[in-house]
Amino acid sequence: MNNGKKINEFTLPKSELDWFWDVVKASGLQPLLKTNYNNLDWGLLTAFTERWQPDTGTFHLPIGEVTITLDDVSCLLHIPITGKMLNHLGTSCTREEGGDMCREYLNFPRAKCRAEFKKMKGAHIGFPMLEKIYAANLRRVLKAEAEEEEEEVVQNYRDCTIRAFLLYLIGGTIFTNKSMQYVDVIFLTYLQDLSLVNTWN
Repeated sequence: MNNGKKINEFTLPKSELDWFWDVVKASGLQPLLKTNYNNLDWGLLTAFTERWQPDTGTFHLPIGEVTITLDDVSCLLHIPITGKMLNHLGTSCTREEGGDMCREYLNFPRAKCRAEFKKMKGAHIGFPMLEKIYAANLRRVLKAEAEEEEEEVVQNYRDCTIRAFLLYLIGGTIFTNKSMQYVDVIFLTYLQDLSLVNTWN
């Protein structure tokens, strides 16, 4: 299964949940929900891969050299390209740091996090587990709202739900990897403050 199919089959919350959809829209990442395909033309992708020249950052095609610009990316994915550049190249987090981030930003217990990291062989969360984290946090939100818990508690559950969703979305679209099985926890760095997600490029 490709990541596009995973995104298309993801169980989204109801459209009435303004606390969720308003933040997702404000992040500038909502259009990524519409850029996924259930089936990919692997022959076409292989052809492009074979023609890619990493030293020049261009494709060498029979018609000439073709380059991909950030404007092209913006037009294809309908996401903004203004803001600070992401700077995680060559960096990763340790399992301990990843566990801390998962606990704080996803409400994912350290013991379960350690087990997931061991299974994924690094500071990564598998897509099935990330979907479970999202669903568990969404249930907590709805329960906390029904029981009229303190606003701070409800907001924490909401933020964790949104972060889990956005991590799944970016891990399955723009930050995908060869395995197509997991997302790197380091990307939580950019989801710490949900009001600033749209400031990253």
